[in-house]
Amino acid sequence: MKNYKQYLAGVLALGMAFGVAGCGSSSGSSSSKADDSFEATNNVEVADAASIDAIPEGSEKELIYLGVDDLNPTKANPEISTQLSLFQSKGGSIKYFQTSQFERFDKLASAITSGQDVPDIFNYEWLFFPAQIVKDMYQPVDDIVNFDDPLWSDVKATADQYTMNGKHYVAPLTFNASAMICYDRDTIDAEGLDAPYDLYLDGSWDWNAFNDIMTDYVKNGDGSADRYGINGFFRAHLIQQTGKTMVNYDMDNNQFVSNLNDPDIEKGENVLYTMMKDNLVLTDWVGSARDAFKNGCLFYAMGDWAYSGNNGPKEGENWEVVPI
Repeated sequence: MKNYKQYLAGVLALGMAFGVAGCGSSSGSSSSKADDSFEATNNVEVADAASIDAIPEGSEKELIYLGVDDLNPTKANPEISTQLSLFQSKGGSIKYFQTSQFERFDKLASAITSGQDVPDIFNYEWLFFPAQIVKDMYQPVDDIVNFDDPLWSDVKATADQYTMNGKHYVAPLTFNASAMICYDRDTIDAEGLDAPYDLYLDGSWDWNAFNDIMTDYVKNGDGSADRYGINGFFRAHLIQQTGKTMVNYDMDNNQFVSNLNDPDIEKGENVLYTMMKDNLVLTDWVGSARDAFKNGCLFYAMGDWAYSGNNGPKEGENWEVVPI
């Protein structure tokens, strides 16, 4: 490993959960460069932190990042993040190699196999643990992150969920909802249905309410157009609401053990089974909340990109979101 990695533990909090994927190489592959025809915006003044050490003398200061979006400022996103400002203040920099959602794992595997431009940083992905850990696509972060240090101790409990053989493979930096349920409030009101957001505020938003609202919506149709309760990314999230996992990790014996017979897991699976049996789910891929609504779906479950910005409600429209 590059000897500057020890320094990374103190500085490189780059606004995501990341895994270190091998040792970076500075060989010839070209990277996608930020547009230099603009001035980056220092949106927040960043004070130096005594807990962050200087980059050791003689260490390489450039980290390779393989990802969909650049961590450096770009013309589209000119603000410098607090984390990157700290890193740059110590003399560090990020070399960005661009990939797509569809190619990211292939490019990572290719870099590792060839030994060319192996990234130092790669986003935590929900498919990577433990499947790609056992394929040696990632290295543990314990030699660069001390989770007992005050800088990291508040995320240690989360990091401990991503351990194998006593080693951590994820350094959690921020927490984001990977999917929420979006719906058109005007549609809910027109159908005379309970509004999920109101139920959420009242403490009554649960699996039963979720299923009842979708069932009533579908039954209310006059047959002139197809109706569905939901489309999108929600199945895994619904099971996660149990607070349990389908597979448990026995740390003492370094074994993964099936947890499918857990009563709460089984209850969640039965909820999903009932939804499918009652034809409440549109199984085709739909790319945004608006497209889902146009296809007769009451609910659309996805990350905020699918119901905000250019994909968000137009003037006069009334959308709401709730947790799954």
